[in-house]
Parts: sequence; structure tokens; C-alpha cells
Amino acid sequence: MFKLSLYSVPEGQSKYVEEARSQLEESISQLRHYCEPYTTWCQPGNVKNSPGTK
Repeated sequence: MFKLSLYSVPEGQSKYVEEARSQLEESISQLRHYCEPYTTWCQPGNVKNSPGTK
């Protein structure tokens, strides 16, 4: 019976290649960058002078 080790490293070289962003990914990135000041302003730690806070 042939067993594979969980910790063995396969022979050969591997190389990580990052794919180019699609148009959708690029648009979402731009939208997130544009909205960042507003989303950080609305986060719970940044609320000031709201009802119930002292």
C-alpha cells in the first residue's frame, strides 16, 4: 500500500503568479477607495454627540 506523507514537499519548483485585476475588481477597488472616509467615519468607535452617549 502506498502512503502519502502529510509533511512531504513535492519535487520540483512552484511559482506564484498573480493574475491581473478584472475590470470589475478594479471598479470595486476604486469605489472602496472613494468611500473609505465615509465608512471609517461611520464605524462605532467614531460616533460623537449621538443620543445616549455622555
